[in-house]
Amino acid sequence: MKPAPGLYEQLITRGFDQALRVSSEALDASREDLIAEAAPHVLARVVHDGLIRALRSLPEDGRIHHQVALTNAVLELVAGSAPSSGLGAEDSIGDPAQMLLALRDQDRRLSRNDPGRRRRSSSARARVEGDARRAPPARKVGDSTGLPERGVRPCHGREGHDAAR
Repeated sequence: MKPAPGLYEQLITRGFDQALRVSSEALDASREDLIAEAAPHVLARVVHDGLIRALRSLPEDGRIHHQVALTNAVLELVAGSAPSSGLGAEDSIGDPAQMLLALRDQDRRLSRNDPGRRRRSSSARARVEGDARRAPPARKVGDSTGLPERGVRPCHGREGHDAAR
């Protein structure tokens, strides 16, 4: 990836740093150190983006099972590395993974037409499945990673910079 002129608010990963160094004769990069107040959010976005890429890359056969196992391993690593975080076994995901759709009082019966008894329609399921297969969007101002294979695009003009905040 070749960096293009523009406004960026992006963490410089090792890969992006290399791309910046290669283009340093043609472009002047303005950098600043990551500040403590922003670090948890900025660094978490890098982990988030990397984890999504890893989860999507797992074999299709038993993918959700493998995704749950990897997610639990990451949570366990984080809990062990930051014991005061409050993360523990109760934060791990069960297998099979399930989503809570509704909670009702015991005395309220769910009828066939009750919205709490929602079942995903085939179009909603296709939308979710389609989103899972879709490639991640191009990186813009405010995103945290500079992953060359995803085509980082700068945002030109003040309005794009303000919108990312």
